[in-house]
Amino acid sequence: MKVAVFGTGKYYSIYKKWFINVEITAFLDNDKSKQGKFLDGVPIFSPDEVLALEVDRIYIMSHYINEMSLQLKALGISDEKIYYTYDLAELGFQPEVEMPTGIHHEICRARILLISDDLKLNGAQYALFYTVQILKRAGYEIVAASPVHGEMEENFAKSKVPVIIDERIMTGKLDELSWAYGFQLIFINTVTYYNLLLKRDRSIPVVWWLHEPECFVKNCLIEGLRKIHNENLHIIASGGVARKALLKYNEDFSIDVLRVGVPETGYTAEKKLGDKFVISVIGPISYLKGQDIVVEAVSLLTGKERSDLEVRFVGRTDPGYDASFADTMEKNGIIKKTGELTQDKVHMEYERCDVLICSSREEVWPMVVIEAMQHKVMSIVSDIAGIKDYLTNEQNALIFPSENAELLAEKIRWCLNNRDSVKKMGERAYEIYKRFFSMEVFEENLLSVIQDLLHTEGEKGR
Repeated sequence: MKVAVFGTGKYYSIYKKWFINVEITAFLDNDKSKQGKFLDGVPIFSPDEVLALEVDRIYIMSHYINEMSLQLKALGISDEKIYYTYDLAELGFQPEVEMPTGIHHEICRARILLISDDLKLNGAQYALFYTVQILKRAGYEIVAASPVHGEMEENFAKSKVPVIIDERIMTGKLDELSWAYGFQLIFINTVTYYNLLLKRDRSIPVVWWLHEPECFVKNCLIEGLRKIHNENLHIIASGGVARKALLKYNEDFSIDVLRVGVPETGYTAEKKLGDKFVISVIGPISYLKGQDIVVEAVSLLTGKERSDLEVRFVGRTDPGYDASFADTMEKNGIIKKTGELTQDKVHMEYERCDVLICSSREEVWPMVVIEAMQHKVMSIVSDIAGIKDYLTNEQNALIFPSENAELLAEKIRWCLNNRDSVKKMGERAYEIYKRFFSMEVFEENLLSVIQDLLHTEGEKGR
């Protein structure tokens, strides 16, 4: 069988071995810089050339499957010819599953499986890790699973939580994963693996925890989202933005909101000496996070104002994203890029900065803003971020219209001229953290959900 693969990035690199029993005769990619080149000895074409290809199937290897399938259909490709990651099992490849040793079925309240899309150090995975810590303390036996390895595994290991690595999580259904049987509750973290819900044992309760804005949800296969059965499925969103995003594509879902919490670190570091006002922007450098908006805002300040500032971009640059705008500003001494930092160093960043900027174009629940609150650091927040509903402009935060660099520049200028007020606003932000986002509040809300699902409050040795 001859196939074409649409997408030459992360998904293909993970799943290329699944195509061992078929012949890949062409790749398709929208990136013009790749077109005309070769990957694994196979030419890369523009999708506009797809009708000229003599292939039996086209496999979409990307998160943007809805957008890419619509693109293929618009070019004249029929539904019957389009296949997705969760169709890969039909090709007959059997991946090796990495089962951890030392899973001890001790006396516990219940066994809970937590499945995540990856184990990177990002907001959704930290939310999952904090959940693991709470459930462990409450006496539950926890097993985690992911299709790929990641830095978060070290944290799970320290908490003595075994991790299963199985690529089929990205391609299959729950009832196809034999190791997923024998649990009393299954957590699926993030919207990405909705495919797992398409076929499952409905006698086992499943919690589907959403953290993504609409730009992620709309790139799922919408017809797949509409096939998910509600029975014994409990959907929770980390904020109203994520809830609204999924309901737009399946209004039959019942979705509750469970606010995430952040532990209080108690970390202290001496404030940076000097007269410069330090602004930190923490998160991957990407279009979605909007660091280019910050650069534009800073460029609108006067030379004197810029000389009073130190702007720090903390995080890696997303693969394929053109961050040359930041490189130019860094060469001019206006911005400093630190690269990705360990969690301890990120906490040090909060302690040493005066203000955090969240400039995201879409954002459900920016963990960095919650972490900044915990460190008594005021944030300048885009009004697209869901957390704005818990903030009061000019009382405990500054809120600006998303993508409006001119008004963001005005907020920065105000901070430069009102440093005492900025400090007081940071202290008031800490009060919001304690009221809504502390681990104590999160633990109470989370355990209430779990106990309601399992009916195990007060039980032992189930």
